[in-house]
Amino acid sequence: ATELSLREAGVAVAQKHFVAGEIQLEQGQYAVAAESYKHSLAALPTLSAHLNRGIALFLANDYPSAKASFRAGLEQSESKSGFAAAFWAGLGQLYQREGELDSAAVYFQRALHEFERGGHVAGQGQVIGDLGAAHFMRGQLDSALVYLRRARQLHLHAGDGRGQARDADRIGTVLLMQGAADSAFSAYRAAERFYRDTADRRALAGTLGNLGNAYFEQGQLDEALLAYKESLALHRQGGRRAGRSSVARTHRAYSPATGEVAGGG
Repeated sequence: ATELSLREAGVAVAQKHFVAGEIQLEQGQYAVAAESYKHSLAALPTLSAHLNRGIALFLANDYPSAKASFRAGLEQSESKSGFAAAFWAGLGQLYQREGELDSAAVYFQRALHEFERGGHVAGQGQVIGDLGAAHFMRGQLDSALVYLRRARQLHLHAGDGRGQARDADRIGTVLLMQGAADSAFSAYRAAERFYRDTADRRALAGTLGNLGNAYFEQGQLDEALLAYKESLALHRQGGRRAGRSSVARTHRAYSPATGEVAGGG
């Protein structure tokens, strides 16, 4: 009975810190959120806390610590393919952010394998979209477009509107660089509509900035200025990150209360 009471107390403490971390993460207090998840892990090690701590550190631009958090969770997630996929994807995003595209591709492929094994369609779309972004960063526009359109199809199948908007925004940028301005504007507008409908100010700001670039490239300077002004105003207002990150969206439902104890079966 004493052992059970101690475990229940640990779960309660872990849940308290985890919930605090969730709130802080949504408010953009990334470093503070990472500390809350750290306290949650100290009370009860869970895969969800490892994952969300890595996300918070990622968003705080503390890439070495984020990698350590993802790897710590990965070591304990062998029996849970969904979590393993999220950790692999997180590592891929970190290496991609650092410009290490070969390493990023390896991690994305591992994540994709796990998402496919688990039948997680939205997860597959997220990783395939990230692979498209990696091809874009290499200047491989044709292959990038193939990946991004496939990602959008998967997100459509999964009913993931935010994933579709993210893909549409990326597709717009590829099309603009290929000289297909009309198609680029159509893609950007699709993303813009979703972000306006969901009041996602940060994501909308990014898409409007891309629209501004597109208008500028086409010599439509008045339209470009309007898009840039609204984008800047939204950035100044702040607001939550779009889904916090694609990794966060994948496992939003997990928390210490679910019993997902790191190393558990």
